[in-house]
Amino acid sequence: MIVLITGDFCTGKDLTADMLVQQSRLIHDCEKFEKIQSYTTRKPRYEGERTHTFCTVEQYKDFLEKGQIIAETKINDNYYFTTKSQFDDKKINLYVIDDKGIKDVVESDIDDVYIIEVIRPVWLRDCPEGRLNRDRQSEPYKFTSDYRIINDGDIEKLKASVLACYDDIIKVKKSL
Repeated sequence: MIVLITGDFCTGKDLTADMLVQQSRLIHDCEKFEKIQSYTTRKPRYEGERTHTFCTVEQYKDFLEKGQIIAETKINDNYYFTTKSQFDDKKINLYVIDDKGIKDVVESDIDDVYIIEVIRPVWLRDCPEGRLNRDRQSEPYKFTSDYRIINDGDIEKLKASVLACYDDIIKVKKSL
């Protein structure tokens, strides 16, 4: 199963994914959640950054030529993508993704896709300069989410929403 976590820049997508993984570990669930780290051709923002697997444009082109890329997007002339080999059929794979990537996954041969949309009001976003106005270089893709999390800055409400989402994912997984 692949759980796609999407939302605008600086809404709490990675935090949501991390909380889902943490919840899985807390209850020793046999359905292990795993967060997939996307590849990117952009340079790290700071030394030791571990938010992505950093690669060269040549490495990206090699993955592309070999047909290994499942989803990709281009932001500010940098590629962000994931490959088939990153996903484990025995786990619930969590992948933070934009709407262009969702389109790629939905139109691929991948079954069992669950979409979480994280929403946070613009006026509440604590986002580094320039990240809200990045050039997406693709048309928006309309999708229907399976679950919507509102992140209004209240960490306790966010935890409760993520826990309810976790329960829903487990219920959906068991019904497959």
